Amino acid sequence: MAAMLERLAARPELGRLTARTTDDPAIALLDCWAVVADVLTFYGERHAQEGYLATAVEAESLVRLGRLVGHRPRPALGAGGYLAYTLDPGARTVVPAGSQAKSVPAQGGSPQTFETSEDLTADAAWNTLPVRMTAPPRLRAGTAARLERLAFTGSALGLRPGDRLLLLFGTAHEPVVRVVAGATADYPAALTAVDLVPDSPADPAETAREALLAAALSGPRVPAATVLRALLAAALERLAPDGGAASHAYGRVADAARLLAEGVAFTTARGNAALTGWLAGEVADAVRALRAALSAVAAEQRRSLPETEYLRALAHALACPCTEGENEDADGSGYGYEDGCGSPDCDRATALVATAAVLPALRRTPPRPPAAGRDLVPDPCEAWDPRSDAVPGLLAAADPRLAGAVHRAWATQRIAPPRENSGVQVLRVKARPVDPALDPQGAQPPAGTEYLYLEGHFDTVLPGSRVLAEQARPTPGSRLVGVLDVTQLRLPFPSPAGAPPVFVPVTRLTVDGPWHAAPEGDAGVPYGDITVWAAGEDLALADDPVTEDVAGARIELAGVCPGLLPGRRLVVSGERTDVPGTTGVRGSEPVMLASVRQNVDADAGGDTVHTELLLAAPLTYTYRRDTVTVHGNVVPATQGETRSEVLGSGDASRGGQSFALRGVTSSAPLTYLPAATPDGAEPALTVRVDGVRRPRTEDLSLLGPADPAYALDRDPGAGTATVAFGDGVHGARLHSGVENVTAVYRVGAGPDGNLPPGLISQAVSRPLGVGSVTNPLASTGGAAADGPRDLRAVIPLRTRALDRLLSVRDYGDFARARAGIGRAAAARLFDGRREIVHVTVAAAGDVPVTASDPLTAGLEAALADFGDPHVPVRVDVRELVLLVLSAGVKVLPDHSFETVEPAVRAAVLGVLGFAARDLAEPARLSRVLAAAQAVPGVDHLDVDVFAGIGAATDPLALVDLVSGLRGAAATVEALPARADPRVHVVGDDPTGAADTLTSIAVRHGLRVEELVALNPGLRSPALEPGRRLVVSVSVRPAQLAVMTPDLPQTLILRRLP
Repeated sequence: MAAMLERLAARPELGRLTARTTDDPAIALLDCWAVVADVLTFYGERHAQEGYLATAVEAESLVRLGRLVGHRPRPALGAGGYLAYTLDPGARTVVPAGSQAKSVPAQGGSPQTFETSEDLTADAAWNTLPVRMTAPPRLRAGTAARLERLAFTGSALGLRPGDRLLLLFGTAHEPVVRVVAGATADYPAALTAVDLVPDSPADPAETAREALLAAALSGPRVPAATVLRALLAAALERLAPDGGAASHAYGRVADAARLLAEGVAFTTARGNAALTGWLAGEVADAVRALRAALSAVAAEQRRSLPETEYLRALAHALACPCTEGENEDADGSGYGYEDGCGSPDCDRATALVATAAVLPALRRTPPRPPAAGRDLVPDPCEAWDPRSDAVPGLLAAADPRLAGAVHRAWATQRIAPPRENSGVQVLRVKARPVDPALDPQGAQPPAGTEYLYLEGHFDTVLPGSRVLAEQARPTPGSRLVGVLDVTQLRLPFPSPAGAPPVFVPVTRLTVDGPWHAAPEGDAGVPYGDITVWAAGEDLALADDPVTEDVAGARIELAGVCPGLLPGRRLVVSGERTDVPGTTGVRGSEPVMLASVRQNVDADAGGDTVHTELLLAAPLTYTYRRDTVTVHGNVVPATQGETRSEVLGSGDASRGGQSFALRGVTSSAPLTYLPAATPDGAEPALTVRVDGVRRPRTEDLSLLGPADPAYALDRDPGAGTATVAFGDGVHGARLHSGVENVTAVYRVGAGPDGNLPPGLISQAVSRPLGVGSVTNPLASTGGAAADGPRDLRAVIPLRTRALDRLLSVRDYGDFARARAGIGRAAAARLFDGRREIVHVTVAAAGDVPVTASDPLTAGLEAALADFGDPHVPVRVDVRELVLLVLSAGVKVLPDHSFETVEPAVRAAVLGVLGFAARDLAEPARLSRVLAAAQAVPGVDHLDVDVFAGIGAATDPLALVDLVSGLRGAAATVEALPARADPRVHVVGDDPTGAADTLTSIAVRHGLRVEELVALNPGLRSPALEPGRRLVVSVSVRPAQLAVMTPDLPQTLILRRLP
């Protein structure tokens, strides 16, 4: 309009037209034409922009462009996890599928609803299945003299060091006397642990030497045992007594333990079945004895274990690799790496390098158990084993009177023989004997007995008890006799200087044999050198504690637990013991029950039947027994809340009827769950017409006139969902009826459902007896729906893969197009045994996900179904490289740093955040500078640090990783998926010590067994300099270099003056 008005003045013939407002007809006509032109140009520009995938900005345009090639926007995925129910005491119920539980909402968030995926038969006895903590005490006459500790019932026993304990074994064996070294009361458990004084203190090193000698003299004489036998001999030589300094004992024991551990690892990897019993028996005993000796010597000399000392030395060598005077800095401030403070600190990397010992254990994740109990492969031999819990079920089926009674009887039945030990007494009275010659009556004991006079009256010394007389010198000895009679007397003792005698209370005991029979050559032992212990008080011997870790595929419970069936889900939680050198690291893992046994140890006196759980797969972690919790009422659950509604009434006279799902909104999207389909997801929706379920189809145009199906149409922009039916040509019409079209569906999905353990704690559905609910494991797999950037990337992929996988690129495109997958890339790699197609994925929004989650497990299954069955496929989650940026920002004079800094931060995150990054895409500093420089008010940036922190695998990589954060790199690399064969050259130890299998394994975060398995060509644990050892053949996933707003310390912006 303005241009037309300007052109009016250029024509002389229109000079008399001086009006310029729209109230003039001529000007109004120009205004109308201006509107027409504006409309035409708007639609022309809109058509040019919105008609192309790369330039379209409207979400509706992108959706419609996708439909041209058969693409539908990928929906949000619901998270999945496990719920553990707690029932009221004595309750038993069935928690039906679809039972709801809500989470505690986060600040500013809303609670998330989860529903159980299957029926759960729950019992209060299965709330937490108690693992066995005690076992009958194995107190036997032959080993009683070597016991180190006993436990008794009661916490107020009054035991003191020096007290005498009398261990009784009936009439079959003589009693054994032990001395109390100390007592510790456990008041909550009402127990007292008593340490005993050893008869002859054992030298741990000598005990280990005896165990080594026993292992060396036993076992089969086969060539496969040659290496281990040689190392056993070398270890024995290290432990040979040589009279050297005590400080050398640590080195000798440590060296022997290392040699034996390397020999066991080598023989286990190279041995055969003939060595199994030897390795599990005498050799395992020697390993335990050496470990105990090493711990004892280390504690005595105040030393750390060898692995810890090596890591400290390695950290020192990595931080200060140069000796004094070499490669000194020009200013003389330090050597090698600098700490940035003007002086070297050779211990600054100690804590960081020490993590190398724990990283492998912390990175280990449990595999996902079978999807359902029917996926288990039953073992007929196990099912009908006499110990199987199925056998009592057969008895109950044949005779209903036995239902439940067998297990109740088992719980208390004494099947094992009685304990060899018949009791334990503490001798409460300590007295001195009196010379019988002081008895003025000169009483003589009955034949076959003797009198024992004790100074004082002792009411607690009773007939039938035992008395212990101990001689201190000249030759220590003791005699135990039985008391036949007790008489209290007052004997006169002569007084000096003719004074009247003093009557002293005396207790005369008639004992059943000589009590003062001195050893040969010790006749005439003074009574002052003899101490008498009497008045035995019975103590209740408690069961021995079971201290072994909970590990492997078997878990023994504390009692009889009936009713558990194969296929049941459990969750095991507790403090992990497989993370070396640490305490308090908690772990949890889901498992599936494969079988149940009812066992009894026939050799353990007084043992009863206990339930033993056999798992479908061994536990990934090992747990400290007294911290273990086994959740028994466990059921899988997924995010989403069920809605039931009547959609409407069918009308056979109308074709193409459609109905909206009224409960679906933008804030409550329709729930989709992971599935092994090309789309990667299935809606949680069931549509029925006249009570008959209708199948879902992707496109009604593919149906015939009689095909009963429906199509689901989602509008991502409006957040709505519509169910459409056929028109009689493409798909059958609806039957006429009143409100005969119904739907049951679930709403709720997305990353908000990814919750840590313990947050799902509000039971909405409460069947009778249900007390509470929780999620013992984190819920995972929730992913956001497609945004505009995702649509542009994913729409073309459907035209590439077309749901068939031929090339390696097809695998990546297929994975990228699936719901819940944010990034994907495929590569053809060699994993050390064969060629595979390796697919690296990152979840939508880069939410946490593991290789065992339903999202990735479903993808792997779909790749196998739609790809070449002869091509192995492996799916891994991306390897994260966290970008770090530290820069100074200079703002223009008319702007403030407080307003410019948030804009710069947002601009940097915009180019380095997940939405703008791809797998194996390097991060370039130039893009960061360009984005920051485009922010209004920025004058310039001074970058101090631009680097990436990736997944380090060994101490050297850890130190290099941190030391790399000292400069601004032009590019931070992100590597594609690759085979990562890493090699260690023997002799390259930074500490200067000789390389051993143990030191190499510790340095690279491995166990010795793993290192030996990686090097099948290794013929001996002895290593010659220059030998190349493989320390990793792993296939590493593609890297994703991103900056996350969740870690603000990775983006440091400071004000420049």
